[in-house]
Amino acid sequence: MSLDNPPNIIIVTAAEEYALKAFDFNVVDFLLKPISYGRFCKAIDKTIRYYSRKEPSSTGDEEISLRRVLHS
Repeated sequence: MSLDNPPNIIIVTAAEEYALKAFDFNVVDFLLKPISYGRFCKAIDKTIRYYSRKEPSSTGDEEISLRRVLHS
């Protein structure tokens, strides 16, 4: 079964043995605890780039809004 609009998923866990398997399910990123703020931001940026490739926004307002939230 496949979703027409699959969600962007970032997995956060302390169990690194699941990392390789996670990418079989097309997750955007895999964060291993403990997570630094910089690594978290990198995962969010990657998600934004992935999302913008899938569904280009006519105005880009969603990306701008998300970046404001993350950097405030």
